Amino acid sequence: MFPHKWPISAFVAGNAVLDFLNTVDAQGRSADQNRLTSYASVLAWSLAAGVIDAAQSQSIVVAASSTPAYSERALVGLVQWRETVYRVFMAICNNKEPPANDWKIVETSIKKAISSALLSRDKVGATSWKTPPAITDLTTIPQRLALGLHELLASDLVAKIKQCEGCTWLFIDTSKNHRRRWCSMATCGNRAKAQRHYQVKATAE
Repeated sequence: MFPHKWPISAFVAGNAVLDFLNTVDAQGRSADQNRLTSYASVLAWSLAAGVIDAAQSQSIVVAASSTPAYSERALVGLVQWRETVYRVFMAICNNKEPPANDWKIVETSIKKAISSALLSRDKVGATSWKTPPAITDLTTIPQRLALGLHELLASDLVAKIKQCEGCTWLFIDTSKNHRRRWCSMATCGNRAKAQRHYQVKATAE
């Protein structure tokens, strides 16, 4: 695992929220495959994903250091939220209704995030909810992820979300023919290719 370093290969989903859901080992989602093993790893991921910048990261480090018990609870809460949102998207990917309890948790997290957010407009007039710039503490990352989830659920990208055929990771399939199968050809794609080669060779023998 890499608790404080997140390589480019960790960001293949095409969306920061989905990349957050993918912060587990590709083989599964059990506790020993969780890559968010400390709040430092959360900060490192958030910085690499562009959810926060370097200055904001430093401010959150100070907040986490001054309240270690709170930061530990925040870490547990983020991991639980990640798995809840993952189950919601798995249901959506399989054309099923998300579990009611999970959907309620998602709804509550989004409402809470919006309640203290600012409605902003970009240069072309598009509106979105943003975290108040003056607030940078242990609520910043959860709020930004929840706001990002709100935008994703409200977009047409939801219909393009798929699960990798080789692992539990999710991604947005923006390929021309919508036939993308792997989170990454460099990892799961190559593993599947190698497995097919092995099976063909074994059959021939």
